Formats: sequence, structure tokens, C-alpha cells
Amino acid sequence: MPPFLPSTGRARRSLLGLVVAVLASAAPTSAQTLPLPPGAGFEWETVGDRDDVGPDYLWFDAGGTLWVPNRPPMWLDLRGGWPGIWQEPNPPNPQPSGYAMMTLGSHPLGGLPRADTVLVTGGRINRSTDGGWTWDGWQASLTNYALYEIPRGLPHGGRLLAGNLPALSDDRGATWTDSLFSTDDIPVSVEAFIALPDAARLPGAASGRDPAMPAGWPVGRVVAAGYNTVAILSDDGGRTWRPTANGYNFGLLGEAVTLVRRPDTHPLGPGPRLLVVLSGDVPASSVWSSDDAGQTWVRRANLPEPGDGPGWPSPTTVLALPEPGESDAGAGGCALVVLKRGHLYQTTDGGETWGVVGRVPGIRSSDDPEGFTVAAAATLGPDGRLYVAPNRGWVWRTAEPFVVAADDAPPAPASTLRVAVYPNPVEGAATVRLTGAAGPARFRVVDPLGRVVARAERPSADGWTVATDGWAPGVYTVVAEADGATARTRLIVVR
Repeated sequence: MPPFLPSTGRARRSLLGLVVAVLASAAPTSAQTLPLPPGAGFEWETVGDRDDVGPDYLWFDAGGTLWVPNRPPMWLDLRGGWPGIWQEPNPPNPQPSGYAMMTLGSHPLGGLPRADTVLVTGGRINRSTDGGWTWDGWQASLTNYALYEIPRGLPHGGRLLAGNLPALSDDRGATWTDSLFSTDDIPVSVEAFIALPDAARLPGAASGRDPAMPAGWPVGRVVAAGYNTVAILSDDGGRTWRPTANGYNFGLLGEAVTLVRRPDTHPLGPGPRLLVVLSGDVPASSVWSSDDAGQTWVRRANLPEPGDGPGWPSPTTVLALPEPGESDAGAGGCALVVLKRGHLYQTTDGGETWGVVGRVPGIRSSDDPEGFTVAAAATLGPDGRLYVAPNRGWVWRTAEPFVVAADDAPPAPASTLRVAVYPNPVEGAATVRLTGAAGPARFRVVDPLGRVVARAERPSADGWTVATDGWAPGVYTVVAEADGATARTRLIVVR
């Protein structure tokens, strides 16, 4: 094994003198003051009965039960039956470190097991088929930080993939085979996977925006992010891998990858876009995007995080989000990044620009007597709330859904209707203008939690002045409707 690929797969370079700066890209967030206080931007509440959970990973099974891969793995029934009490099945023997986990199969309404298969990684893969009460183990080469199931209906659907040195299973995790992968040829440690969907599952398909398959789109291609690279690709379900056209970026760390819809105004037009968040090349995390199914990558933005104590500014995760009125994640180009020190960055234009919308609670600085914490895990729950977990302490969630459920009918196409806001960013009042409309217009502003914070109706499309006094800093969505069409833009509120 080459000396630059440590067995843990999580080598970090020291960053001395981390500079707190404005966003290095064109994202209009420079007027905000960092760091935000822990818990800023949203109303948060604790989950469960324990303040010592601190997991590296959060996972919801098919029935909405929350699992964490601790020592031992634990679950929390959020539907009732065991309200608020973390349950501890028997631990695997030997116990894994619990870096990643997943569940497979059904979830009976009440009773055990919670799912028919539970998998946990940590040097090897442990598997339980009775809800975590008994375990067996499979030793694959350095399987630690990622578990993924290729969706059914895609090539190799149902296959399980594990990292950091990739392995695969075609029998629901009973046995594993190392991928045909050499660190001499591809010096990469994999920490996240995504399989490219078909047309019916592309961002925008459910809302009717982009139902056609993009030309040359490789359905089922697996894109993996990890240490020392932006991404590597597999076109045979994870058995063999090849680098992207960008080659390697030594010292980078990619922990998360997702798929969103790129902006309508992009020179290529609307279509699917991959996002990977990396760290290590600048005093910040950086967002990279690909518009050609992972072949080539472009850095879109830097996401700085202040030096609030020691630690590494690598990402926890990147999540595609439904925007208000949309039914599928990423259809409106919305995504969220959670950084290690807990700051939340959001995009509403497919990753072109980013703004800070809040910070995870429970983050402590290095001078805290209880010790420094980082945001170790984050996911969206089936209830639409954002769930996060610092590496010490409680699991937290937003008190209200982070996104808005889809309307019964998708919004009408935007046609020639366009909406603009100025000034943007804004500290006080903003003016909303419409073009391409002849009749009366309706406006509304939606906050990052999906709540409507302002409405107006106008007899013409002359515009609307909205006061933002008292609003929390963050990224808001302005929605305008006129002549049977709908248009959206974002509004950045700063203080």
C-alpha cells in the first residue's frame, strides 16, 4: 500500500492559521458575520433520552426508525411505541468502530425486528438479520466509511457497495468481494457513492420539468467521492473503477456526493448536475460540480468555516433538497451542505452560489471544559426535518420540516415570466419586479424552513416592495405567479 494512503482512509493535513474570510466565490454571503452562534437560523430540539449519543452516522430505515452505528448500534422509534428512548440491541463481537451503517427490508408496524437486515462498517462489515440482536462479520479489505445500495431498476440494482477500499455484495451483505481496485493504480479511499438514475428518477422528473433522458447519460454509472480525488467512476456496478478527466487532487477529502438540477440559464440548458464537496486544498471546503455525468469537474465555490477551535473543515454531508412546491429532491437546484463546525450552507441554483443559513446546535469550542465538538452526521428525516449529531452529545433536529411537501399539482411552467429582486443581498426593504407578465400578479416569500413569511397581490406586474426587518439572516425563496405561470428567485437577507 502506498505510504500516502493510510489504513484509516481519513488522513488530515494540519491547517494552521485558518483565516476567517468572506466566501471566496461569487456567492453573496460576504455581509454575514462568521462564526454564527450554535443553533442559529432555526428552532432546534433534542431527539431521544440521551446526551451521550454522538454518532458518526445517522440512518432512517424504511419505516422511519432512526439508527446510529454506535458501540453498540442503537435505534429510536420516532413513530411511537418507544417514544424518546434509545434502544440498544446486542453489540457485534468484535464491535466495529461504527463509521457507517444501513438497513434493508421491511419495517413491521411495531415490534421487532425494525428491519430484516442491519449492516455496520468499521474495519469489517457486521451484519444482523434479527434487528441487531445477533451478528456475523465479514472481513473485506479496509471497509470503513461508506455503505450504499444501488437502487432497484438500475443496472446491478440491489448490489451493495462499501468503502473505503471498495467491496461489493450481491446477497444482501452475507458475503463480500473486494472490487478489482489497486491503490497502486488508483490511490483513492472511497467515502461516498451515488448511482446515476434513469429519466424517471432524475431531479425534475417528478415535477415534469425534465422528463427526457439527457443525451449520452450513463444510467447506473456509480460515482464515488473520497480521499485524494474529486471522484472516480464505475460503469460495471462497482467492480472496476477509473479516474475522472481531472485526475487526482492529492490531499483533498470528499465525503459526500449528490445530484441536483442545474439552472435553466446554464449554457447547456436544464439538466442533471453532480455535486461533490471537498476539503484540503484551501482554508475552506469547496464545492465541485459535473454536468457530464462525472467525467469532468469544475470548482463552483469555497465554503469557509471560521476557526472556532481545532479541527478540520471537511464536510459532513451534502443533501439535495426539494424547494417549496416541488416534489423531488434537487428539482429546483436546492442543496444543503453541513460543515464540521456546524455551519449550514445552502444553494438554490444548482450549486452556482451558496449562502449560510444557520448553524448546528451543540457545537463547543476548544476552550470549553467539556471539549471541542464537530458536526459528525446529518440527514433529512421522513418527516422533512433536518437531523444532525455533533460527535459528542445529543442528536438534534429542526422543530419544523426543513422543506415543504409538494403541492397536489406541480406549478405551471415559467414560460417567459421572470422575477428579480434588488438589492440582493438586502438588509432592509427589497423590491420585487416581474417581466413577461401582463395581468395581475401574486407574490410570496418562503423562508429556509418552507414557511411563507410574506404575501402580496398586485393588480399589475409593476412590482412589490417587501420589508425584511425582523427576518433571520438566510436564503429565502421569492415566488411570483402571473398569467398562469410561476417564476422563482432567491433573496439573501443579511444583518
